[in-house]
Amino acid sequence: MKISQSYLLPLPLLLFRLTYAKDCSGLACVSVYSGSNCANGNIETSYQPTCAGNCYVYPFGSLKVQGDGIYGTNCAAYSDKNCQNPLGSTGNTVFGTKCGNFGGGQSMKCYYKC
Repeated sequence: MKISQSYLLPLPLLLFRLTYAKDCSGLACVSVYSGSNCANGNIETSYQPTCAGNCYVYPFGSLKVQGDGIYGTNCAAYSDKNCQNPLGSTGNTVFGTKCGNFGGGQSMKCYYKC
């Protein structure tokens, strides 16, 4: 069986995602998913938010927020790339994780320790 190059292209992209996604173990974190329900196979990236309220532009279907057990994490989702048209919010999460579904999300403002 001949393996064409098209079968090999997704592997570097998958490795890039796994290499550069932040490990959220025990830390305040936002994980960005391409699909709904924060399904593990759909994770795009993860990062630790601040209280600055910066507009993070990245297309997504769902967001998982995680607090650190002392301070909460909350994200507001937007349907545009300028954080102006709200879709909703994940709600503040101090303990554990919470998934919010935002089909068609284009940008977000996430807060931690505010």
